[in-house]
Amino acid sequence: MSIDQLRNFYHRATCEQLLVVDCDVPSIADVSSPLSIAISWGIVDLLGVQLADKRVTDHDADFLFTKSTQVFLQDSFALLRGIRPGEWQFYTEGTLQFEQHEHVVELQRLFREKPDLKAALGESYLLLAPDILVGRQPVADNEINQITAVVGDADSVCRLSPLRAANHPNPCWILHASISCKWTMRSDRAQNIRTEGLNLIRNRKGHTPHIAAVTAEPLPSRLASLALGTGDLDCVYHFALPELQIAVAEKGSSGDKELLLAMIDGRRLRRHKRFTVGPGNLIREFFHDQPSVQSSLGGEQDGNKCELGRHPRRRGRDDEPLRAVRHHQPARRRDARGRVAG
Repeated sequence: MSIDQLRNFYHRATCEQLLVVDCDVPSIADVSSPLSIAISWGIVDLLGVQLADKRVTDHDADFLFTKSTQVFLQDSFALLRGIRPGEWQFYTEGTLQFEQHEHVVELQRLFREKPDLKAALGESYLLLAPDILVGRQPVADNEINQITAVVGDADSVCRLSPLRAANHPNPCWILHASISCKWTMRSDRAQNIRTEGLNLIRNRKGHTPHIAAVTAEPLPSRLASLALGTGDLDCVYHFALPELQIAVAEKGSSGDKELLLAMIDGRRLRRHKRFTVGPGNLIREFFHDQPSVQSSLGGEQDGNKCELGRHPRRRGRDDEPLRAVRHHQPARRRDARGRVAG
């Protein structure tokens, strides 16, 4: 089975459980945003999979999305065993018994036994468990020496590496990656994901795990609230990025397209392998032979035009990041005292 086949199965398994159309609005859309609804419909049409019969709660949606993503990761790692060997485990139960954070688990045990100690040290050592934790099992000497003799019992070297199981009486798994799964995005969710990642980074000893997020959020502005900037996360993965690219190219404004391109070209939002066509031309070259989509990418935009039913003078909170991309602020009337009118 190829990665492309796994991706198709991932989409089918996820959408059959989570993606439902209610009152002509896909469940990944924000009902108050015509742009979100239009892009969501574009994604649904392009996926072309069977949808769920009924809507689930937000909590259940994140839980089912996490489980579906976990299965996809497990199957993908199995395909890549030739270039990424080792025994891997995928946790969704919130356990943090990993080599890098073994000391934090011990501190948390002491906090429970001695509350005064917690009051003195604060809560900086409290770790928020992400949705998926990927761990690698330390390697036994016979596996290390498969090709040639690398280490031996009598050797005085390689005695501190956590990857060598013989170095520890009870070796802990090594945290390889921390993944947050959010079916859709809100501003508070973006902050929660950043907090989870920063806690793992600041309180670790040793190797820094990969920190990423997976989402099906259709609005580029909400994706930008998490994807833009560096230091907190490796990057954000979109559940259906090629379909999102096409939907935004057809339905979005020039600001939406610029913002999506900025995230992809800046390696903050990961793209599908088939859509990689070179720096700076990610979408434009791909749609070179599709005039209907190409026309939506080019041409001059009318700044006063009301797109997708939005009033030209009314901007919701999801439009705020687009102002920075367009490099201007809307004019606001002021009275004689300099106060904003109305």
